[in-house]
Amino acid sequence: MPPFPSVPFVITRITLLATLALGACAKEPPATPAAVVPAPAETPPAVSASPPSPAATPHTPTATGPRLALTTTRHDFGQIWDVHPQACEFPFTNTGSTPLQILRVDPGCSCTSANVPVRRLAPGESSAVQITYNPTGHRGPKDLRVRLVTNDPTQNVAEMRFAAMVSPFLRFQPDLLRFDVVAKGQPHEATIAVTSPDPEMVIESLKTTARTVTTWGLRDDGDFLAARLLGPDEPIPGPASFTHRPGQQLVAVTIKDTAPWGALFGQIDVTARGKLPSGETVTHTTTVHCNASVYGDLRVQQQMFSLGQVNPGTTFRVTNRLTRRSGQPFSIVSTNVGGTPIPGIRVLVEPIRAIDEVGYDLTVTGNVGNHAGAITGAVTIRTDVAGEEELHVRLTGFARK
Repeated sequence: MPPFPSVPFVITRITLLATLALGACAKEPPATPAAVVPAPAETPPAVSASPPSPAATPHTPTATGPRLALTTTRHDFGQIWDVHPQACEFPFTNTGSTPLQILRVDPGCSCTSANVPVRRLAPGESSAVQITYNPTGHRGPKDLRVRLVTNDPTQNVAEMRFAAMVSPFLRFQPDLLRFDVVAKGQPHEATIAVTSPDPEMVIESLKTTARTVTTWGLRDDGDFLAARLLGPDEPIPGPASFTHRPGQQLVAVTIKDTAPWGALFGQIDVTARGKLPSGETVTHTTTVHCNASVYGDLRVQQQMFSLGQVNPGTTFRVTNRLTRRSGQPFSIVSTNVGGTPIPGIRVLVEPIRAIDEVGYDLTVTGNVGNHAGAITGAVTIRTDVAGEEELHVRLTGFARK
């Protein structure tokens, strides 16, 4: 057995081994720590480009059956000129539980038109009454109505009203030309003055229409009436005391000698061009009316047989008197009523029992029956007077509904 090494030798060997081990450690590169991968960021929830639509709210009926609910019942156009039509709407909704039906729309004036585009509305559905008002020829304050007839059991008829303060572009003096009695077979003239807010207004045209009474009522015939613009140096016909002056146009109106016996209803359509105070240039047509009684030796006391307003099923009687100016006796050969919607109308003829008058009382009588609305027609009287063998007198009235 070899001898045990000495202590110094052992210590020296241990020291050498430790030194070698430390050198080996110094030559190795340090270990690379593991890469730390950050956790992915939490993705935010997607946001819609537009907010979600609210859920549709179903219509909740406020009543059983159809119900008309008008948003408003009045409209005011304010101050307007009579040259442009005016329009407005009255919206409404069916707030009931069953369909609402628009049965009828009744304008209260021929100057108004009314329309409802949707005539049957489901519960919750809306529509509107569309109004167009033509103010031509009107002036001053106007308050007009439109009635809506529906199947709403609580308000079968609903009323809407609209107002306006109308200024006319053309003004006439007089605004109604009355010739009164005109001798048959002779011409007769009168004058109308026309003014405007524009002192340089120019009248571009005049159109006349005359309506005379025939066997079946009124007939249009412009040959009995004429109108012309007077020049600045022409004499002014008629009794009115007009003069030629700036800003005023004068129109001469003539009833011709060919006008037939009886009532004559005429109109003159005046078309003029000028400017409103706003500077707008307008061309506008306005109508001025005239009337006359054209009589010869025979004449009636009243221009027409007027029944007024009568109730359905009632009997009416209206009397007029036919006389002769010369005082000579004459005879009524026959009478007839034509152009009327009421059958069975008769004319009762009775001589006048007076010393200073020669003529007859003519009484028109009949029964309204079931008729409703306007009553029109003419009473024809045949006589033995030369040149006045056939006379026509207008018949008018209105039967209430």
